[in-house]
Formats: sequence, structure tokens, C-alpha cells
Amino acid sequence: MLNSRWHILLWFAYLLWLVCASLTPLDISLDVRHGDKLLHGLAYFFMAMLYPWPLVRHGRVFIFVVLTILGSFIELLQSVLPVNRTGDIKDILANSLGIILGLLVLWIFQTTAYKEKYSNNKIK
Repeated sequence: MLNSRWHILLWFAYLLWLVCASLTPLDISLDVRHGDKLLHGLAYFFMAMLYPWPLVRHGRVFIFVVLTILGSFIELLQSVLPVNRTGDIKDILANSLGIILGLLVLWIFQTTAYKEKYSNNKIK
């Protein structure tokens, strides 16, 4: 497991990268239907997975709300700043779905790890 300082640093580095990538004119596209939405979902999936939530005392709903507000704020900035980008409600939905899936996968991993850790300590 990552040292807590490195975990926080990694999350903030990813956050900084995501904000910069979202507010600069990039032309990244996938040759699949709704590829842009897939990229949004993946970006926020990893944002949720990397969130250093064990280091803070907030639940998953709080994390979901905070990251959704962040994604919505970025979409708003794309609409008002002259960055040659446009905000889209579908992007916010893709971001939210990515967050939900990231938190779900993280919960599954943590639940499995918890069960494995304590199932080996049974008295025989």
C-alpha cells in the first residue's frame, strides 16, 4: 500500500493533470461511439479510485458529491472560459458514472481484502 503522503501527492498530481487537461484545447478522440464520454468516465473512475479516502474521515457519498461538484465546475469553466472547449451535461453524467464505478470497484477490493485478512486468523 502506498505511504499516506505519497497517496495524497499522487491524488493531487492526478487532480492537477485532470484540471489542466480539461481546461486546455486538446483534440483527443476515440474512434468509437461516444468515445469522449468513455474518456470522461475513465478519468473520473481513476479519480475516485485514487482518492485518499482512508486518510480522511468521509464516506463514499461525500466523495461522490465532492468529485461530481468538481467535474461540474470544470464543465462550467469550459463553457465560460475561452479555452476552445464546451461544457456538456452528458460529460457530467459520464463523470458521475465513472465516480460511481470507481467507488464500487474500490469497495469490492477493500471488502475482499478485509475478508481475506480476517478469514486467515480463524482458530483451528
